[in-house]
Amino acid sequence: MPQSQRSWIESACGGNQKVGSSTLSGRATFNSMFFVYVLHSETINRHYVGFTADLTQRVGQHNSGITKSTKGRGTWVLVHQEQFATRAEAMQRERWLKTGKGREELKRILASYLNRSEAG
Repeated sequence: MPQSQRSWIESACGGNQKVGSSTLSGRATFNSMFFVYVLHSETINRHYVGFTADLTQRVGQHNSGITKSTKGRGTWVLVHQEQFATRAEAMQRERWLKTGKGREELKRILASYLNRSEAG
């Protein structure tokens, strides 16, 4: 393998890890994406905004009571998701959605979801 390609692969995988290997958490280190997501609970008519690298697992954690902030508040439905290349971008977007202007955008997102769920 050419040196330029090897150094790119090594840097993408954290240096000593082989391509496609996983970290101690069991997640692959290659091509990871991050998600900002919005959940809605019809039980309490509230929403939750968060970010994660594993959206399916994270929604499952919310619905199984593992996540303290959403535990015991009904079933949570994924109503919106956005994908980002870096953790920093996802964290920045999550933080923005929790600001005044971001909450205005969340109202539009939730209204769109509620209109779709009522229609169908």
